[in-house]
Amino acid sequence: MCVTKPFRVAELEGEGALLNDGRRVKSAVKVRKGDFVLVGMGVIVERISRKEYERLSTLF
Repeated sequence: MCVTKPFRVAELEGEGALLNDGRRVKSAVKVRKGDFVLVGMGVIVERISRKEYERLSTLF
């Protein structure tokens, strides 16, 4: 089982992104600066809504 965590895309970098916590990750889905995303094993796997991001952020 893989745990995914919510983040916000701060900047785009080639085929990857810089997240709001400073880490650099690759992306398996198309994202834009400011998107809320789920990251698992160093890869963005899904875009999520702001509401989902806020709800999930309270769990971590």
